[in-house]
Amino acid sequence: MAAAGIRSAHRWFGARGLAIGILIAATLSGCSTVRVAYPQLDWLIANRIDGYVRLTHEQRKVVNDHIDAILAWHCRTQLGDYATWLRRVRSDFSHGITAAELDDHIAALEDGWRTLMQRLVPVGVEVLSTLRDDQVAQFLGSIEENNGAYRKQYVESAESTWRRTNRTWMEKAVRRGLGELTRDQQHAISAWVNAIVPTREIGWAERMRWQQAFRSLLDRRHDRQALADGLTRLLVYWDYHRGETYRRIHAHNRDQLAALLISISRTATPRQKRYLKSRIEGYARDFDALACGSGPA
Repeated sequence: MAAAGIRSAHRWFGARGLAIGILIAATLSGCSTVRVAYPQLDWLIANRIDGYVRLTHEQRKVVNDHIDAILAWHCRTQLGDYATWLRRVRSDFSHGITAAELDDHIAALEDGWRTLMQRLVPVGVEVLSTLRDDQVAQFLGSIEENNGAYRKQYVESAESTWRRTNRTWMEKAVRRGLGELTRDQQHAISAWVNAIVPTREIGWAERMRWQQAFRSLLDRRHDRQALADGLTRLLVYWDYHRGETYRRIHAHNRDQLAALLISISRTATPRQKRYLKSRIEGYARDFDALACGSGPA
């Protein structure tokens, strides 16, 4: 169930990475995501890398050393902020969250993502700059294989199927957070499903644009400064390679999602608010318990 929550979060918010994925999954999934998943992140990250390319012993040691250092920093400096963020969301939701408050919460998540990605750029440089030609070919082959599965699942389905799938996912997500939905909330989800603009084809084009930029970086991987600059654009400033049409549709869909969340918060019953408060506080306590103590950034 945790994995499903993270995959769904990825579909809606794009490649916002570990920090946002865990937070969204923790809030929306029905299982104890945080305490189960977080202590296993070193293994999960290493396993994810293995799915793309076979590293040498020396390369793997570099990756493992960097992962250990980043997770120690993350545990020490970020988890307390996640708990604080969750409690602010809980407080704002209790009185009916406003558009400005929601924007602030999303901006805080995106700031956390950028901070995390800035930490990951150096390890990307260390590993990618040492890849042999055969490893690069394997890496790109894995990307192509994933592209085929992605296109079949998210691009080639009929629009009616796409909308029905999104409605089902959203209803389940809200139900996990609040319990049974009211009729007004069901109508709000229906309106949202009809209002969002499909991003299947243009999203695919943007995916290809991003990957082409990444391929170009691999061709110049022995220029460490160019690699660092390119990875910073791709990972930290994810809008850099997006076209204007995609930006406009993404902004529209984000506005529709914000309107839905505001509507749901304002129509939440006292029982639903108590239920959500209990769930969010439980996850906030998980982050408090997992935090490694304060320390320098």
